Amino acid sequence: MKIFRTILALACLSSFALAGNDEPVLVKLNNGRAEVYTVSGSYVRTLGSNDVVQASTNGREVALLRQNGRVELYSRGGSYMRTIGSGDVVGVQLSGDTVALTKQNGRVEIYGIDGSYKRTL
Repeated sequence: MKIFRTILALACLSSFALAGNDEPVLVKLNNGRAEVYTVSGSYVRTLGSNDVVQASTNGREVALLRQNGRVELYSRGGSYMRTIGSGDVVGVQLSGDTVALTKQNGRVEIYGIDGSYKRTL
């Protein structure tokens, strides 16, 4: 039963990454904010205010999808980097140095971590 509860708890978490000291962390959405915890359960920081609907991380950066349809990128240390998206984003995924934005019209736009547009799928 303990294993089932652990799997269920992990399923509720938004994303998995590595902390600055290579300690694994979890990013969890709570009341519109992205909370960062170590795997052992220690709180690290909160990103965003009360309007985050999705979070994704690649281990170095964290992307927050806001209710206004824009994506904000933050460094692993919590510093704001840039905003990507024009207000019609409904999903975000970070993978390596790539940010994939799913738009309301179903198209996927690919950007670099530096904010440069790559292509549309």
